[in-house]
Amino acid sequence: MNKQRMLEDVWMRLKEQDAPGFDEYAKSCQYITSDGRRCAVGVLLPMDYLYEHINDFADGVCELFDDHPYARKLIEKEYGPIEMDFMQELQYAHDQAATDEARYAESFLDRFRRQLKRLETKHDINTEKLI
Repeated sequence: MNKQRMLEDVWMRLKEQDAPGFDEYAKSCQYITSDGRRCAVGVLLPMDYLYEHINDFADGVCELFDDHPYARKLIEKEYGPIEMDFMQELQYAHDQAATDEARYAESFLDRFRRQLKRLETKHDINTEKLI
């Protein structure tokens, strides 16, 4: 699995949407929100796939891939075999950054980068490349 390339792609896509995949109505992170914003795992999947299956998604990344093996295949086609612990921790970093607003005056992307720094050694990724 090419974790660094995946991380850079997730960063770029979240930077483009300039917000987390947090649904204000549901008060939780979503793979895709009602207004089209996506989470860390959601940005790795095509929009049409997300819209087609939006009501089917389970809560966690493991459940997503168990319930929707095609979603896993789509990501693996681009990045190679998935390492589930990395995917879960990437999503957790997004979710923490998305819900930390009350405690931190920094932007979502700054909070996300801070969360990702915790993964650098374990997953051999470099957050300094995220611009």
